[in-house]
Amino acid sequence: MIEPKVVVCITSHNRVDCARINMEIIKLNFPKKWPIVHACSDASYEKYIEDILVKCEPKPLQIGALNLIKKSIEKAN
Repeated sequence: MIEPKVVVCITSHNRVDCARINMEIIKLNFPKKWPIVHACSDASYEKYIEDILVKCEPKPLQIGALNLIKKSIEKAN
């Protein structure tokens, strides 16, 4: 049986502390070491413990949210 590949995609705009907390929960508590891809549109954010950081341009809410999701999934593949 082939084990499925799991990648955690996290997105954030201005709530980067929430993203950091999510990363800590995943990295420190899950038995499997799943890679984390974090797409962020906060210009001041710097890499934390995510495996891949995708810096994105800030955009209006709905377009920006969709852009963050798309960019994180693209990098996860």
